[in-house]
Amino acid sequence: MLGGGGRNSITVLLTQLAHAYPQKLGTLALILLPVVFLALRSPLVLVAVPSVVLRFLNTDSSYWGLHYHYNAPLMPIVFIAAIDALARIQAARRTTGPARRSLAMATVRYSPALMLAIAAGLAFWGPLKHLWQPQTYTISQHVRDEDAAVAKVPDGATVEATLTVLASLAARTDTFWTGNPGGPAAEYIVFDNAKSIDNPKPGNVQRWVEHRHRGVRYRKIYSEDDVYVFRRS
Repeated sequence: MLGGGGRNSITVLLTQLAHAYPQKLGTLALILLPVVFLALRSPLVLVAVPSVVLRFLNTDSSYWGLHYHYNAPLMPIVFIAAIDALARIQAARRTTGPARRSLAMATVRYSPALMLAIAAGLAFWGPLKHLWQPQTYTISQHVRDEDAAVAKVPDGATVEATLTVLASLAARTDTFWTGNPGGPAAEYIVFDNAKSIDNPKPGNVQRWVEHRHRGVRYRKIYSEDDVYVFRRS
């Protein structure tokens, strides 16, 4: 909880909302940039406000930025709001003076081209930039070892795993992220020590597993290039 109630709670909430404001404002700017900020002209953009506010109130900083997928649900709202804004601008130009009518016509005419140019630029700046890099399509030996580790887990099993293998396992098993403490003692643990978020990384992975689930024994059934698979005894 951020506050204990009453006026103090409101102060705490506002303080948290303003905390790290350069990062949060940057996130807002990049959400609105692909539509040249036109979404702000439409009331439909208010649909996105609760999601943004809840993210920025969260004390976990991973919600504030662009690194993860948290903007994905917002972008359809932003684009629909931008389309509505253009329609409103076009409709309003009939009742405005010559100067504002000229500005409205230019906005409606040139905004789509500007959006396209910004989208092209962002494609070479954001995560999409990896699509144009040859190394993206090179399968390293470490990835092959991860694939081999994943293959050790049967369909329908419960498994704890590090992020890099979590998605491929989630399609056919009940998965839990090793980054969340207090998870259940799964039947399998797939642990990529080279890519884990643990800091410091476990020096003895077997001991780390046994410490994570006290009273439950696991047997190592795969180990290659710092990628491990443990099966519950």
